[in-house]
Amino acid sequence: MKRYLQQDLNQGLNLFIAVITNILILYICYPYFTRHIVHTAPNTFFIILNSISIYLAFKTSTYKLFIPVKIIFIMMFAFSIAALSVWALRINEYPYFFEVRELFFILLLPLGGFIWMKLYVVIPIITVIYIAIIFYLKGKIV
Repeated sequence: MKRYLQQDLNQGLNLFIAVITNILILYICYPYFTRHIVHTAPNTFFIILNSISIYLAFKTSTYKLFIPVKIIFIMMFAFSIAALSVWALRINEYPYFFEVRELFFILLLPLGGFIWMKLYVVIPIITVIYIAIIFYLKGKIV
């Protein structure tokens, strides 16, 4: 019984941290996205990013990794897929979408960019929130 409770707790925490991360990305990086990356459809980008990251957070809840580490990988993967999806939806506006230079830029986008680097400030904040929640919930369960 305790194992199932722990698994549900991990799923809930993964989803909670993924949603907080998406909200912080939306709050911090929205002007950058509307000017540079997916300026044609930023809201579509955030809907796709949110849905993919929530799905991946739910699926990776059984992995034995520290949740902020999982969230970093989830956000990098979800960001790449969301950017590719939005640019593929707007293929008429991007005739050179399938050039190697463009694909390389899109796939490595989460690793670079000045505004995107703010996430490396956000991730420690999320880690502290996560640790506080874990200590609080561990005291309630045990």
